[in-house]
Amino acid sequence: MTLSEGWNIIYLVVLPILIAAGVVSVFVWLIALCFKVTGKRKGFWIYILVFALLGTVTGVVAGNSREPTISALLPALLALVTALCGYAFTLEGLKHLQPAIPFCILALMLSAVYGLAFGSALRGKSDDYEKWYNKDLLHYQNVELEIEKAQKLKELGLQADHQKK
Repeated sequence: MTLSEGWNIIYLVVLPILIAAGVVSVFVWLIALCFKVTGKRKGFWIYILVFALLGTVTGVVAGNSREPTISALLPALLALVTALCGYAFTLEGLKHLQPAIPFCILALMLSAVYGLAFGSALRGKSDDYEKWYNKDLLHYQNVELEIEKAQKLKELGLQADHQKK
């Protein structure tokens, strides 16, 4: 991989994922502030950010996939949410995180929806490029190569097969 390709990956994939997760995190954190659940001291924003990143990355991967992954993604996200809630609400050691869990789940779901849309847009651009490339390749094979072949045969003083008839 060249440096240019690496920069394209960062610029076109990683940066939008980080920005989307950050925007969703700030939005959900502000909602949590309205409900007086979180504050600067409690540090709940980091949990919201992590869940937003998880949702965005999962959504982009599922949206960009050519396989029907939503049938596996949705049960996996629901299992994660169920396990998290079951674990956090039954242990006394995680009692301080209980108010933030609904907001973490909200960040996960919002960012997963964004990630799915972004991933499917990436897949659509890739499909469009593939169609263009195949069309251009077909034109090259059927038109440009035939013209070059006819020119070479003319230079050699030979006739093309279709001109002999």
